[in-house]
Amino acid sequence: MDQPRNLAVIAGNGLSIAFSKELLLNKITERLVAEFDALSGDETGVLGTLRNLADRIEDNGTIDENDFEQLVGSFESQAALLSDLAELAALLPEGGTALPAAIEEVRNFTSKVLSRGTGIVLKTILEASDSYSESAENINKLFREIDNCFAGTVTFANLNYDILVLKTLLGLRFTMCDMGKGYGNVKLSIMNDRGELLTNYSGKPLRTSLDFPEQAKFRLVHPHGSLTYWKNTETGVIGKVPIEALRSHDLFSSLGASEGKIRPAVVLANSREKQKRVKEYPFNLAYQAMSESLKSSDHWLIVGYSFRDESVNSALRIALANRKRKPMILVSTFGDELTKEMVLNEIGWDGPSIQNVYIDRGGVEGLERRWDWNLFNL
Repeated sequence: MDQPRNLAVIAGNGLSIAFSKELLLNKITERLVAEFDALSGDETGVLGTLRNLADRIEDNGTIDENDFEQLVGSFESQAALLSDLAELAALLPEGGTALPAAIEEVRNFTSKVLSRGTGIVLKTILEASDSYSESAENINKLFREIDNCFAGTVTFANLNYDILVLKTLLGLRFTMCDMGKGYGNVKLSIMNDRGELLTNYSGKPLRTSLDFPEQAKFRLVHPHGSLTYWKNTETGVIGKVPIEALRSHDLFSSLGASEGKIRPAVVLANSREKQKRVKEYPFNLAYQAMSESLKSSDHWLIVGYSFRDESVNSALRIALANRKRKPMILVSTFGDELTKEMVLNEIGWDGPSIQNVYIDRGGVEGLERRWDWNLFNL
């Protein structure tokens, strides 16, 4: 008797955009720059300064002014560099006592800019996640088709921070689980922008191993973190904040304005720093779950992903290289920018691909009705 078929899904920004056009990279970046403009009073200088800072850090030589990860993520590298510089100044006689303190003050400023930028980005994503899109029901049809066609385990690796996949799975009442444990509590203190305690929440701790319930057909992981993942800065414990807490209290606006007791656990970094961060918990555990699903699934559905993230591409290459039997792969994209040659090169495909790798260029909506889906689902 044939075993139930598993499915590994990797969801990039294109899936989020299908839910809401407000999640386009340039839309989020416009909001980011506008917020910084309002703080500085300079309507022209902020974007140029952010770009210059990112340009000094980014190692691939290309800065996209529409990519908020490059603009904000550079501050994480800057803060790490300043920490090392302050340590060096303390060790050398030329540093004296004032220089390390001055460098540390600049590092604190850099960290606050990073926190404020992260808060603006995540707040924008949360608001867009709550907006209704007529496309949502069409995307639900794809999720239902996935449920009908694959009787085994379906693992969604959502590369985005939003909660749209989570909301969809819950709304369709699929049997599911995510990285949050169903038991235990993590104390999370909600502060306002003046550092005053608003309330305490009991969040759920994140898993520390891949102990997903066997009865959960759908498994959702966030390799780069989620809006709902927050870290207690005093204990180091990471918990999952209830969605209603994000809506009821303006957690994101206070980031960078005060020394709160919790911080979002997300990888909002440029390409160099991201490859370091994904090796840390809980991101490494989510990557492990993604890799395990690629190993155990003969069907890979890659939706709205640009193949520009080296950490994700590396996971795909390793999974493919370790397989005896090549999987069926369906890449859902929009337009002609992503070529099949690019896909095959990034995942390390060797040999003929005509019977295994399909590229659908019509976007997420209606994917389940098109010919490439039928070939993929044979």
